Amino acid sequence: MRLSLRARLFLLVLAINVVVFALGGAFLFKRIGDREREAADRFADGVVFTVGSLIRPGEELNAARILTWPSWDAIDDALLVSNQLEALPSGRLLPRGLALNPVGARRRGPDFDQNAVLGAIAQAIKGGVPVDGIADGRAVPIRMAGGSGGSGAVWGGCWYRERRASAFGTLARDLLPWFLISTALLVGATFLMLRGLVLEPVEALAEAARRVREGDLSARVGAARGGPELAELSRAFDAMVARVEGQQRELDAEVMRQTAQARQAEAAALVQRRLASMGELAAGIAHEINNPLGGLINATESLRRPDLAPAKREQYLHLVQDGLERIRQIVSQLLRFTPREAMPMRVRMSEVARDALDLVRHRAERSGVTLQLTVAPDEPAIEGLRNELGQAILNLLANALDALEHPPRVAAPRLHVGIERRAAELVVSVEDNGPGMSEDLLPKAADLFFSTKEVGKGTGLGLAIVHAIARKHEGRLLLTSAPGRGFRAEMALPLPAEGAPQ
Repeated sequence: MRLSLRARLFLLVLAINVVVFALGGAFLFKRIGDREREAADRFADGVVFTVGSLIRPGEELNAARILTWPSWDAIDDALLVSNQLEALPSGRLLPRGLALNPVGARRRGPDFDQNAVLGAIAQAIKGGVPVDGIADGRAVPIRMAGGSGGSGAVWGGCWYRERRASAFGTLARDLLPWFLISTALLVGATFLMLRGLVLEPVEALAEAARRVREGDLSARVGAARGGPELAELSRAFDAMVARVEGQQRELDAEVMRQTAQARQAEAAALVQRRLASMGELAAGIAHEINNPLGGLINATESLRRPDLAPAKREQYLHLVQDGLERIRQIVSQLLRFTPREAMPMRVRMSEVARDALDLVRHRAERSGVTLQLTVAPDEPAIEGLRNELGQAILNLLANALDALEHPPRVAAPRLHVGIERRAAELVVSVEDNGPGMSEDLLPKAADLFFSTKEVGKGTGLGLAIVHAIARKHEGRLLLTSAPGRGFRAEMALPLPAEGAPQ
């Protein structure tokens, strides 16, 4: 879980204060420990000096004065023995000389190990140096006064345990409440100061940056509290966002202007493409109509002859009727390509494909291109605009003929139109055996204004229009090609839902 900036700042301030106080406490504890050791050493020197001064060679030991020494009040327990210690076979030590308990033995618990204490005293007597850590006390050697160098022979030893609390316990008892109170006050005061000087200005800046990231360029930090550095940062941020906002408005206006120009250019290019298509249609219509018109003219001239036999007259009348019917069919096909339907209707794509093939047949025959149409026997009807679907197929046919007519020409140019059902789609394919297209150009083929033809020979709108018509009918345009292996365009159109009337 990611902590907020406030929580992290609070924990940081708390950690800093805890570390500072912990270091201070450790240093203080060390100083107290050092002083306690110094005091223990001084006390040990006092014990040695006082007791030693009361023991003189050749004189009787003044036990009463030893027992009435005032400093014994600071001792919790003590044992004073002479150096006459006998080691029994069992390992226990037995004092044979003087053995005093200056503060009594009533404070000793049942676990008091007197033999260990006597062993420590014996070790101190033998080594002439204090021995620490035995029964929480210290054993020191006692020397008689009057020796050379201020010290005499070792008379015996003294074990004592001072009456004092542990340094850590004293420190914890006396300083812990103040530590907690001071830590709380310092953390609170530091956090409040940092909140006003740093935290709130940074949070305001972060919130404004978040809004800008989400697209709200009206976000501003405003007059921020804190130091002059944060105030300057806030002013710089507001100025930067204001500049970006102004540039964004200019960019939006420029985009709108360029978009309008592009739409105008696109509209003009579409008009040009439609005019070019109309020219192709006009040429096809003229070719298709001229053929029966020639026969009609010859038939009408023959019908004017008064000596024409009735059988011939009847034959010529049939020729005129057939020619006029052919012209009517051509006009009917042309009307099916005009944008008259306002609402989608049931369309058989095989009928649309046949009409489109009839309109380009004269061009294909002139170029020596073989036209083929394959329709699946279970062809279903689709929902769409007949004129737009016809225009899409006509554009695919025109593009294919352009490729087949473009040098180098193939030996047997062929153009195939296929209509088949694939799952929930009806696929109309237009495939040629022309020069094809490279893989790096294929993804751009359906882009607006993209053309591989020479300047002035193509508008780059043919496949773009087909793509737009396929998308309008909730379909897809799929292109596959390879250099020298022809070009295949597939327009996949969705079929009506099951149960809909065909």
